[in-house]
Amino acid sequence: MTLTSQKLELIQWISNLDNARLLKEIAEIRNRTNSQNTEPKRFFGCGKDIVLEIAEDFNESLDHFNEYQP
Repeated sequence: MTLTSQKLELIQWISNLDNARLLKEIAEIRNRTNSQNTEPKRFFGCGKDIVLEIAEDFNESLDHFNEYQP
């Protein structure tokens, strides 16, 4: 049995449920797994303290790339 067929069988089984308690438990499990998989949203300025220091020679050319420079 493939994963896709297992998913379809589970969806059919859930759609045939009439028990409100079971449906509520399934919804809670889905919400818990969805909240665990989400990463915190990024916002403007969230990385402002990541770079603490930049070297003085940051803009100078690298010796590794001398043959590619004009």
